[in-house]
Amino acid sequence: MRNTKTERWKQELKKGVLEVTNLQILGTMTSEAVLTELRSIFPILFLEGRKQDKVEIGLAQRRKGHRYQRCVIVTFEFDRLTSLASMTYLRIRRSATQPRARELASGAGFNLFRDLDAWKVKLLEERKVALPDASLRRRGWSICDS
Repeated sequence: MRNTKTERWKQELKKGVLEVTNLQILGTMTSEAVLTELRSIFPILFLEGRKQDKVEIGLAQRRKGHRYQRCVIVTFEFDRLTSLASMTYLRIRRSATQPRARELASGAGFNLFRDLDAWKVKLLEERKVALPDASLRRRGWSICDS
């Protein structure tokens, strides 16, 4: 699916923005088509989560140590995009204070998500949280290379 509309949303997302009109395009694409397009600009896989009919994938443009720069996390349910989060960075490392937990620190960004009949946006602020490994496993998450 190489055309001007696809290239435009990819270039916008690479900069951390996305126009509302591009959600219509993304909403019609299969999960595999969306991932194929995203992997061309976000080549580093850092998260895979699968649970029943829900799939979560985390991709980044660059990695320095435990810090992934310019990241997206996409969620698909029944092969359709239901959420796309974009953030300036995401750091994943073992928690210094909690054994068997990971500390996730994220930069500012946005989360687009499908709610009943429309897409909605939530602005994301910098945040730090520690999540137990057991909780990540229950979500079906596998943190790659960390």
